[in-house]
Amino acid sequence: IRQGFLNTAYTGHLFVQVVGDHLMVAAPGQDGLLFANVFKAAMPEDQLLILLLAAEETGIGHAQAKLEVWGLTDEQAPLMLHLRQYFPHVSFGKRPTGIGISNAFDELPATLAYALLGLYGRI
Repeated sequence: IRQGFLNTAYTGHLFVQVVGDHLMVAAPGQDGLLFANVFKAAMPEDQLLILLLAAEETGIGHAQAKLEVWGLTDEQAPLMLHLRQYFPHVSFGKRPTGIGISNAFDELPATLAYALLGLYGRI
């Protein structure tokens, strides 16, 4: 996450990249990265649970969290339909310009471990 992203304008955001059954979740805060992790869950219900827990772990809570989702999914995917039931603020589209993922992750989804490392290196 680029330095300009770590400010009050993005407090309350959860950024979620979906690649198959992997979710990369990041939450920027005023003073740094509040949360970043990669999860593997095949079922949309399990992915929903992971995101609900991530929202609580950051202290944001699901009712206030602003989810920004992108990746290998679409707006009518089961995950997106579940998210809209539990998170009042969900948007879908392209990766926000302030989030930089390592090139290895962008080009090779099988190297998910490098996504978190690439995210960490951009703080």
